[in-house]
Amino acid sequence: MNQSPEHGPNSRANLIDQLVEKAPNLCAVDRLRRLEARHGAAAAAYLSLPDVDPYRESVVDDFTGVFLGEYPDRETLINSELEALGWDERLKHMIACHDIPDGMLVWSWPEVWKVIAEQYDVIEQGGKLYVFSQ
Repeated sequence: MNQSPEHGPNSRANLIDQLVEKAPNLCAVDRLRRLEARHGAAAAAYLSLPDVDPYRESVVDDFTGVFLGEYPDRETLINSELEALGWDERLKHMIACHDIPDGMLVWSWPEVWKVIAEQYDVIEQGGKLYVFSQ
């Protein structure tokens, strides 16, 4: 998981303002400001990824193509991923079908987190998690 440096409540604005200052032209400035206006903190998280070119003409479309969601914490993200994959339902079904006592089969949160961190770019910023496909 990547952690974007925190610089107070304006860290998103600081990053985007810094990129705007270095922008090669006014079109790049306009794209950055549009991305920020439409997607707020998620845009700043995306722009902090190491392989993102903030001045690329397709930066707004690129963001839209890879942004998967915003989550308040790891637990919510993990539960969402388990549900999306259908794994949680399958585990519950197996437990019910085989009369396995409660608590005997549980998810290993650290192992599930490793899978998520390997499959996605996760940026923690401002107390939230922003998830992007790789």
